[in-house]
Amino acid sequence: MKQPPATPQHLKMMNSALRLAFLLLILLATKPSGHAADGVWTNLVATTTNSTASGSWTNSANWQNGVIATGADGVADFSTLNFSNLSSTVTLDAPQLIGTLIFANGSPANWILNASSGDPAAPASDALTLAVSSGSPIINVSNQTAIINASVFGLEGFTKAGFGTL
Repeated sequence: MKQPPATPQHLKMMNSALRLAFLLLILLATKPSGHAADGVWTNLVATTTNSTASGSWTNSANWQNGVIATGADGVADFSTLNFSNLSSTVTLDAPQLIGTLIFANGSPANWILNASSGDPAAPASDALTLAVSSGSPIINVSNQTAIINASVFGLEGFTKAGFGTL
């Protein structure tokens, strides 16, 4: 028996179901595994007029001793640098799993955390998943502002700490 052609509504529902299945696969793949690494961001690029701490999360040269922050319960510390540029941007460049984010700066400047992918059909492709083995993940913003321009996933929500704006 011949199937009738798919309607645009049917195709839209199938596309939504595929996106949900992809998201669930990402969440299952990044389920806390007990392996975490704390990382301290040390990438500071200074010029004669200003300095910035921008770079890729996946580049080990941007992290102290080459240790990239990763894993449930892991800490990504972006608080140790003083830079004079208005904002510094870190791009995820791949899905990242982390338990705590710390944003601060010695001067009144902002942090921006971007997904490198702008593909709206695959929002989880460069997503940030927050996970801890106990309690809730923490995002601590002690400077002016931290902006997360990426899909954020997690099962425990998160706690926002610090006097800055998220």
